[in-house]
Formats: sequence, structure tokens, C-alpha cells
Amino acid sequence: MARPRLFVAALCALLFGVLLPATAMAVERVVSEPGVITQENPDGSISTMRQLDRQEVPVAEREAGAPAAKLAEITARQRILDQDARRAEGTESVPEVPSARATAAPPTASDFNVVDCQDEPLAQQDGGFVIDHFRWCDVSFWEVETVICTWKTWFGCLSKREVAHAEFRRSVAGYGYDSSRYRPGDWVPADRNQMYWITLVDQWRNVRGTAPLQPLTLEIICEPDSGVPCEADPLSSTPVTRTIAEWMSDGGWFFRWLEDRSAGAGPDRLAFFTFSVRQTYGATETDTTEGTTIRCDWATYVQGTQGCSYWDVVSIFPISLAPDAKHRKAALHIVDAQFTPDRTQPQVDGKAVPGNPFAPHDQSPLGRLYPDYGPDERTTYNANRATAVRACKAWWGDDYSQGGQFDCDEYPMASTYQGASLANGNYSARVIDATDNGSAGGLLASFYQRDRILHQDLFYVIPTVPSGGGGGGGTPINHAPRVNAGGDVRGAEGGRALLRGSAYDTDDTPSVRWSYTPGADVDAGATCSLGDAGRAATSITCTDDGTFTVTLTADDGVNPPVSDSATVRLDNVAPVLALPGTQTAAADGVQPGPEPWSVYRVGNAVTVTAPFTDQGANDSQTCKVDWDDGTVEQFAATQHLCARDHVYGEPGMYTIKSTLTDDDTGVDNSTTMVVVYDPDGGFETVGGHYASPAGAVIGSPDTTGTMQVTMNTAYRPGDEGPVPSNGKVDATLRNAGFDLRSTTLKWLVVTRDHKSAVMGDATLNGNPGYGFVAYTDDTDNRNAVRLVVWPLSAGPYPSETVIYDNTKADYDIDLARPQPLTAGSVVIHD
Repeated sequence: MARPRLFVAALCALLFGVLLPATAMAVERVVSEPGVITQENPDGSISTMRQLDRQEVPVAEREAGAPAAKLAEITARQRILDQDARRAEGTESVPEVPSARATAAPPTASDFNVVDCQDEPLAQQDGGFVIDHFRWCDVSFWEVETVICTWKTWFGCLSKREVAHAEFRRSVAGYGYDSSRYRPGDWVPADRNQMYWITLVDQWRNVRGTAPLQPLTLEIICEPDSGVPCEADPLSSTPVTRTIAEWMSDGGWFFRWLEDRSAGAGPDRLAFFTFSVRQTYGATETDTTEGTTIRCDWATYVQGTQGCSYWDVVSIFPISLAPDAKHRKAALHIVDAQFTPDRTQPQVDGKAVPGNPFAPHDQSPLGRLYPDYGPDERTTYNANRATAVRACKAWWGDDYSQGGQFDCDEYPMASTYQGASLANGNYSARVIDATDNGSAGGLLASFYQRDRILHQDLFYVIPTVPSGGGGGGGTPINHAPRVNAGGDVRGAEGGRALLRGSAYDTDDTPSVRWSYTPGADVDAGATCSLGDAGRAATSITCTDDGTFTVTLTADDGVNPPVSDSATVRLDNVAPVLALPGTQTAAADGVQPGPEPWSVYRVGNAVTVTAPFTDQGANDSQTCKVDWDDGTVEQFAATQHLCARDHVYGEPGMYTIKSTLTDDDTGVDNSTTMVVVYDPDGGFETVGGHYASPAGAVIGSPDTTGTMQVTMNTAYRPGDEGPVPSNGKVDATLRNAGFDLRSTTLKWLVVTRDHKSAVMGDATLNGNPGYGFVAYTDDTDNRNAVRLVVWPLSAGPYPSETVIYDNTKADYDIDLARPQPLTAGSVVIHD
């Protein structure tokens, strides 16, 4: 219909139509937001892979300090070490992996597996979670979708039809290696280091359409960082492509890469590699995780003499404060050195002893000094030991050992680069029972061996307390817990935001509890749920945007509870309208409509149904429907649906635009076009020809010529429609092998301002199976025609697969831009 906006729209169409090449009609590859990849496939369909509910948080870096964001990871590592101990004692079982293919991982001391990864909140960080030198976890949630554009114009795709959709969880557990874990039945040569991963794809939801037939590929990518090549395991290092149905049947897989142990650099034959997980959906679409560094070595002074381990981690040496621990006095000495250094010897003003990230003075880690690495290292080690012994003699006398009954214990240890000779007084020396000191030294040596702590590797020393508490000795009766809520968090309403809190107590294991308080900018009625309110590292999901204060409280049952708070800022997420033609229904099963190119008679009601989703469950929404005839309605949405009826009083092709706005100004739009005919509205007669331009014949862009057209379509008296009972459309492009003959007419629209459009089926060069829409314009004697032809195998109306279009404009009759005839006439009869 003629509308006030017609001139502007037509001008834009003209400018874009003239200046843009025909290839601009193709769907572009776009990354619309982080974690979203959209790709046009070779068959013309559009695939989208989107990461769900995952916060962008930094991967742990190898650094000297322990900022608040790191304390959550350290606390989680402590908890996992406690789990290891319980499993070693047989008091906790290892969860069963629901996949035969995902049980091929190498044996580990704790049997930590992919199901454990799924239960670890920090595994949802971007880049995953490096637990220790031998364990890494990555958990992510995904949505994959394939659609076909059912209404494609020069300005883009206005309507889509979903053909495949699925949602799933992907979990990856990575394992380090040393040769003591080598399996005799393994085909890999003993001089090769190995790196293992197991994957599990599960929690499938909303699997629709042809999704079970779509291919999904997983692979582990290896990139050398130090010149030593990655060696592929031919049995398990190649990409694994399976259909979604196959992944649903058994979601597990096993990957392995190899390295020549002798190829590395330096005395330990070090080689570094970056590994990442790559996921591909369909033919071309990929997503690759942030890389994680693995170091391989041939270090003969640690367990197994050769191995590979995760490098981006500061390990934890736990030392128990249990009353019956054989090393208890050494552990109490460490507590005093870390937390009350002013009570230790030697006396130094401003003394701060490193090694514990929860300590109040110096939270930096220690670095291992292997005495036999070289002559300088042996000299430094001896100097560390001699400096500590001098301090013991100065305080307790030259005969402090009393015949070997006592030892001079030092912290940091002589086997670290923070030892006494290098510490500038920031160390502690104390005379303790020789048996305690020897037991602690044995634990440290075992830690170096077992955790593959090489020369200069970093680690923390954290005294731990079993249930029931520690205390005693020279330590205060009971310390209050230390608690940290982690850094401030940014996320989105309805999505999970990670809370990376931590709690530590030198005397007991405190209970923890999260709580939240909505800020003044949060709408009334908003609520939040916590993944596990009793775990320091967890997640929070809220029903609305705004600022929330989260508080982590630690309680040891002795001292008053201690709390710390952080701020969670959640952004609004715009609601999403289901597009007509996508076959996507709302939660209650309502389908979006009307379908594009739906046909109605003048005077009959047209019903818009626009279901939508909104991550903000506390949001309210306002609907607006522009009926394209000057009528605009605005109203409140109800039950996730915008619905309205409208009656058109004149024939035409109307582009209906539905706009949904939430109470936080988030907006989404959907558009569909309907055809409104009037069997009493007139008819058309056309005879003549026009110069068919280059590019009109799709697939033969250089073809030009004279297009001869004859059109005579009309409703006869008594016709109810939409099919006209009289008429034909013929078009012949001379010398180009293009001869169109109509066989069936489907509808005819004649507008009051002397425009027409007719749709029908036709033969092309005598072959059936083609559809056409022919537009004419008799306004002010323009005598203009546009012809659009497509194969009916591509759909009942023109979309992506068009084989002829002489103007490539919008399909709305008011924006169609027919081309003037060079000879002949167009007559619209009222």
C-alpha cells in the first residue's frame, strides 16, 4: 500500500540495490557476540553454535602473588586434595563414568575422572581449571542450530525455518603423565611421553528436527611452543566426527598426544606445548578453547624419570596439623612462621615469611631448589642450611641437638629459593624433635616426587586441619577463619555467574555459607538461586538484572563468624521473539505466525502470534505490532506471548513488524509478510518487453537480452479466491534459453494505487517445478514489470534459491521496484 514511509524505504532500496553487487544477497558469516559463531553452509543453510551460561573469567596465570581471584582456585585445590585422601582411605568412592569410551584415561592416585570435572564449578571458567600438575577440567554448555532462510531480501533474511536444534554439555578431563603410570599393554614406546584427555558429551536437551543426523566433531589441538614437535597418536589424536545421534548414544572419547622425551632443552629436556579443545558443528563452523600449557620432561630426579604435566599452576604442599601427625611440630612451626612471624627467630623488624596465599604478610609461593641440578645450586642449598643452623645455635646454643635428639628446622625449606641464605631475614629457624623434622622432610621429598615439582617450580605450603581441629603447641588456641568473597563478577540475568570465594583456618575446617542482597537498582520481585550455598566456589543465577551484593560467611564454631562481600553486576538480556517460519514454539506450544506469504481475503482477520523467551524471569514486556497500513498497536505481553487480530480493508502485501521491549529496554523484532487479495479488486493486462539486466539470471551474471512478457490475470465474477479462475503469465528471454509458461495461478493482488502482484506455478523451458511472482506498476503510466522465478523444491515462495530476478528488491509490493518496459504497456483495471 502507499504509505508515508514508502519514499524513504524506496530510496534506501534504490541506493542499496544500485550500489551493492548481487553477491551481497548471500548470508554473511558473523560473530554476533562472544561465544557465538554463525556460518552459511555450502547448501545455503545457516548454522549457529552458541556457548551457554559461561562467564568470561581469566585463566589462572603463573605469577608470584595470590590475588583474591586465585584464592578460590587454591581453596578448590585443597578441597580436591581432601577428596583424594578420602578416596585413598576408602571412605569415598569414585563416581562411575556413564560411558565405556570415557574410561580409558591413565590411572592416577586419586582416580579423578570426568564426572568429578562436571561437579567442579571452576571448570566452567574460560580455559578450564588446572587443578594440579596432573589434572585439568573444562566444562561448557552449548546450543547448536541449523536454519533455512525462507524469506530473503536484499536487506537480509527476514524469516527463517529451523531444521535442526540441540543443546548439550561438553566435559573434558586432562591428565598429566609420568612413566610410573605406563601401562605394559600400551603400544606407545617407553621413550615417548604421553598426554591424555577424555571427553564426555551429555545432558542433551531440546533435540529437534534433523539434529541427530548433523555431524559434531571434537579434537584436541597441539601447538609446539619450544620447537619440539607434537607427535600424533594415530589411534586417538585425530579429529573425531560422529553424528549427534552417535554422541547421544555414547558421549565419551579418548585422546592422546606423544612427545620424544629426548628432544627437549636443558638438563631436564624440557618441552612446552599448548593444547586446546576444538569443536566443529556442521561442515565449517568451529570453536576453540583458550589454550593450556603442558610441559614435558626427562627429569630423572622425580617419580617415573620422565613425564608431562600442566605448567600453569602453583602446586599445593599440604601438611597436616592433626594431633597424631608425626610431623606435627614441624607443621606448627610453619603456621607460626606464616601467620605470626614476629614470634619466630631470628628477630627482624617487619618480618614477612612467604609460602601461604592466605597468610597476612607475604602470599607469594616458594620455588624449588634442586641441590644436584648444578654446582651453584648445591652451594646455595648448603648456604641455606648453614644460615638456619647459625640461627638455631644463636638462640638455643651450640649443643641444641643434644646428641641427635633435636634438629634445626627451617622454613622456608633449604630446598627452596626462599631459603635462609636468600631470605634477608624473612625466614624462621626452630629446634624441634628430630623425628618430627625427619617426617616432615620425608613428606616434602614425596611431594616433590609425586607432583613432579622440578627445579624452580612454584608451590604453596598450606597447613591443613582435619575435622576436629588442631591447635596446641606454640600456636594460639584458635584463630578466626580468613574469608575472601573473591573479585567482583559481571554476568547476565538468567545466566550462571561464578562466585570464586575462599575460606581458610589454621585450626579447623570452617563451614561456609553464601547469601545475597539485591541492590537499589534491582526490580522488586527478583530472586536468586545459588548452585551450592555451602561451597566457597559456586554460582549464582538471578531472575533480573542489576547489582547484587553476595556475602561469604565462614564459621569455625569457636570464633564469631567472619564475612566478606563482593558485587555481582548482571546485565539485562533482551527477550527473543520466535520468528515465523522457524517451527520454534513457545514453552506452551504456541507457534509463531502468520507464516510468511500467508494469504487472506480482504475483511478476514489476520492473527499475529509472537511467542518469546526472556532470560530475566522477573522482567515484564511490552508488545508493539505495526500492521503496515498505518495502524500500530501497543499492549502488555501475557504468558510470554504477543497476540493480536487485525482486519485489512484494502488488498496489498503487508510487512507486519512485531517489536518486543522488556522493562529494561531490551528489544527484539520479528517480521513477516502477508498477502491480502480482493476478488472484486480489479485485474491486469500486460504486453511488451524490457531489457533484462546483467545479473538477473542467477548463475549466469553476464546474460542479458530482451524479456518479452505477456500477462492477463483476473478474478471472474463469483470467484471467492484466492486462486483466480482466469489468466496466464508468459515470459521469454530471447536468445537465452529462458521460456516461462504459467500452469497454475495461486493468488492475485490489485491495489487501489494501480499496482499488482500475481503468484503461480510454471514450466521453464517445458520443465515443471517452478514458481513465480510477477509484479506490475501502472502508477502514473510507469508501465513497469518485475519477474521473480525459483524452483519449487526450494519452498513455496522465493527465498534464497532464486534463478531469475530483474530488480532484486524487497518482495513487498510497495518496495518491489518493477522495471519500466522499453516497449508495450501495463494496464491495471479497477
